[in-house]
Amino acid sequence: MLKICHLSDLHICSENGRENIRKTEKILNYAMDLGFDHLVITGDIVHNPKAADFKIVRDILGDFGLLKSDRLSLVIGNHEIYGGIHFFKDIISFPHKSCRINYDLQVARFRDYFPEAFENIYSEDNERVFPYAKIIGDTVILGLNSTAQYSLLFNPLASIGIISKDRLEALSSLLRLPVCKDREKVVLTHHHFCEFRNLDAGVDTFKLRRLEFETLKLHGKARLL
Repeated sequence: MLKICHLSDLHICSENGRENIRKTEKILNYAMDLGFDHLVITGDIVHNPKAADFKIVRDILGDFGLLKSDRLSLVIGNHEIYGGIHFFKDIISFPHKSCRINYDLQVARFRDYFPEAFENIYSEDNERVFPYAKIIGDTVILGLNSTAQYSLLFNPLASIGIISKDRLEALSSLLRLPVCKDREKVVLTHHHFCEFRNLDAGVDTFKLRRLEFETLKLHGKARLL
């Protein structure tokens, strides 16, 4: 049985998120002490897609000996493509900036920042990378890109999730590969499948679910499942 350490939403940012760097190092130290076979990080590794911040992540992973295909699997989040908002003034410029983003180029750059994690993978389309399949022992790790293209009307915060029909077909093709047969499947996405449940009593569940529906929803959950 593969023992997986799962992290997400590290939001590493050298300018405004130094605390997240320390927290990431702390949680990895903790995980290393417990022991695990494979680390997966499901998106929003950095807060903004800046080379300097990707380098910080690479340095951290390298220090822990995790920059290896058999030790690390990654999927992209919306912040690796569009970045995020830190200050009120960013709200004004965010739509204009997001409209100018080259989506496919940002996805390719994400792969290029962590080439080790994408070695020895199966992918129907080498240019698009996602989805991919990676064999680790008796387990198949399937990495999906769930970040939707920017739309001022339908995705104004660049945070909505969707996996297009052609990417689902590519996933189906991967699942039909002989190497995937009779192996456990672990699917990685940035956007979550489930509703918020068992929240603390002080949390307004209705408002939180409304926020999820408007800004974080993964469209086509049923079809994907």
